[in-house]
Amino acid sequence: MPDVKTFIDWLSFHPSIDEIVKALTTDYLVGFGIDKIYFSQVSIDKSAHNLDFIPSTQEKWSPSSQTFVYIMRDHGLIQGYLIIEFSAPIPEEKKQAAITTIEEYCSLVTLFLSLQNQKKLSSNFGAILFDDYRTNKAIELSARQLLILAGMIEGKTNHELAVELGFSTSTVRHETMRIYNALAVSDRKEAAKKAVALNLI
Repeated sequence: MPDVKTFIDWLSFHPSIDEIVKALTTDYLVGFGIDKIYFSQVSIDKSAHNLDFIPSTQEKWSPSSQTFVYIMRDHGLIQGYLIIEFSAPIPEEKKQAAITTIEEYCSLVTLFLSLQNQKKLSSNFGAILFDDYRTNKAIELSARQLLILAGMIEGKTNHELAVELGFSTSTVRHETMRIYNALAVSDRKEAAKKAVALNLI
């Protein structure tokens, strides 16, 4: 069975989601009797598609012990779940070993997808359109504004964002005002709340 280093090297070839799922199932996690692996995106109301139960930080196994759910995060926000279904229930005494190995690979997949998303944002500063399902209006944000908005959600100040992103504090301030206008909000708290509700970040 290939090791984690081999998996990291393989990720450098930028495989698709389908290729990642296939590799995990047939090569990297083959010893656990996995029946199926799939991703589930978080919808606009934060519910998860294809999940019989919503996992918590304490309990990630389904009641049947036949499904394990790994929470995928980007900038601290839940972006989706990686669901692993086993061909038979996993006994209690084998769960911890399964969790340790599975989470090691899942964390690498999450990091890989997060970096892919950041790469897309940083290489394209054109406008990106989002639909506000509540008002039927389009929200237009640039990739730069999305990066600033992500930092705002994390609670970073304009100065911290300027240093991190390589902009001047003045630029961050101006972009922040444009974000407020685009989202029809008046402060950072409202902007962060609306961004999460619309799944913009």
